[in-house]
Amino acid sequence: NCFCRLGYDTFETDPIRSTPTAGCYSSKQAQTNYQLATNRCRSEGGFIALGKEENQTEYLEKKFNYGSSFWIGLKWEQLKQSYQWADGSALSGTAQPWASSSPHQTGVDCVRVVPQGSELVWAPVDCRETFTYSCEVSP
Repeated sequence: NCFCRLGYDTFETDPIRSTPTAGCYSSKQAQTNYQLATNRCRSEGGFIALGKEENQTEYLEKKFNYGSSFWIGLKWEQLKQSYQWADGSALSGTAQPWASSSPHQTGVDCVRVVPQGSELVWAPVDCRETFTYSCEVSP
């Protein structure tokens, strides 16, 4: 399409205008830590793909090997004492697919998506671990 830069795909498209409605995505197959993934996405003018909605997380999962974990742009911010999305917004709402009932653990500040049966759940993990990721940019 002509709305997303080369190497990026659209997630959702307006059926009437055929324009992206939910950003452009580029999946990175190399596993890396959260900070390096953040830096690489910023260098491309974006951030680690969010996965705020279930259908968006499912879209991202299809970009990687079936059954593998991947980073989403969600991180514990110590100063705010809450999770923040990579786009700067706060985590809110009740439909949060955490793998456990207590999401934040001291020293485990980043979040990956983990396949659990037929579900995709969020799991806190040390930011130094390495996983694949996708970058998200505006069209």
